[in-house]
Amino acid sequence: MATETRRPVVQLLTDVVNEITGLLQTELRLVRVEMSEKLGKLANGGVMIGVAAVLMIAGLGIAFLAITEWLVVAGLMREWALTIVALVTLVVGAIIATRGVASIKETELVPERSLQHVREDIHTIKDHVS
Repeated sequence: MATETRRPVVQLLTDVVNEITGLLQTELRLVRVEMSEKLGKLANGGVMIGVAAVLMIAGLGIAFLAITEWLVVAGLMREWALTIVALVTLVVGAIIATRGVASIKETELVPERSLQHVREDIHTIKDHVS
């Protein structure tokens, strides 16, 4: 007949607390990883807006001058040529900025996967404790 080893209740409770602590630490690491992923996506949207702004600023001067001159050569008065070029450039810039903002809005910062894991862990712990 095999001898049965019994552990004291205090030892069992200590083991349970250690297991729960380890589980929560693992879940926190998952939350950090998921948040890093989401912040990376958010940063990509910001980079797109930044790149769009740099390109718009650098190209605006040259585009204004070149297109305005072509419109003047085509017979438009310089004032009308400048107005048309300015409006078109602003519309293109607004489209690019809108895409960047949409990219940022699509990124949710809530770590859904990690929260689901925590919910499942809590449910499992409740099932085993009760």
